[in-house]
Amino acid sequence: MDPSNTTQNQSNETQKKGKVYWRGELITKTFLETCIEEVTANGRLGSSLKPHSWVKVGDILKKTHGFEVDARQMRNRYDYLRNRYVAWCQLKSKTGNHYNPVTNSFNFTEEEWDQLCKRNKYVETLKSTPLCYPELCTHLYDGIAATGVSGWGPSSKGAG
Repeated sequence: MDPSNTTQNQSNETQKKGKVYWRGELITKTFLETCIEEVTANGRLGSSLKPHSWVKVGDILKKTHGFEVDARQMRNRYDYLRNRYVAWCQLKSKTGNHYNPVTNSFNFTEEEWDQLCKRNKYVETLKSTPLCYPELCTHLYDGIAATGVSGWGPSSKGAG
């Protein structure tokens, strides 16, 4: 796949306000790396980035890929990747030899997938598409997201 062609398509698609198509692993990689840099340099606002950090992330995406998104669209992507990461951690921690680190995929029966998908809608996305850059996701999201069955994260609600 030609990354420059993908970038051009993405740039055209983002001109239509509304849904953004984050196709291309390089854009996701740049997004995650820039978010990590911003968290390291400026900290977080809750479990997300600070407003001026979103501006910087957007500038980097535009400069490196010609990919234009607003802060709301970046926060949505950030949350989506965090939720996929949480589901990935939960699948990876299941007992048994279900995780293949070479392919970054899981080997469950159809019945097991059905049960797992009922518990978490983000599990279904991992059935056919591996989590992109799990090491970057771990660096960015570990410690701010509940990743266990009875885990707790900063955004968790409930009796404390």
